[in-house]
Amino acid sequence: MRGILSTLSLILSILGLSNIISLANSGVIVEMLTFNTAGAAFILLFNLYSALALICAIFGKRDRYRILLLAGSVILIAANLTLTLVGIYGFQQP
Repeated sequence: MRGILSTLSLILSILGLSNIISLANSGVIVEMLTFNTAGAAFILLFNLYSALALICAIFGKRDRYRILLLAGSVILIAANLTLTLVGIYGFQQP
């Protein structure tokens, strides 16, 4: 079971990272992974993959692989939350 959680954490980390990479490019993958939503639902789904990856990494198999997954998930969630805060407070209309 713990091996499955480690694998799931890796998959969710890749999905979260593809969200960030897609935002820098055309945004097609972000629209697909967030089910073409907008507003608060987009923000929730954008951060959901990183949060689930972190939770799965915490409960994953205890070895060096887990430490890498935890470090990657923490960096990914920090980047996602930073982009979320920039999106919420940086793009407000005057």
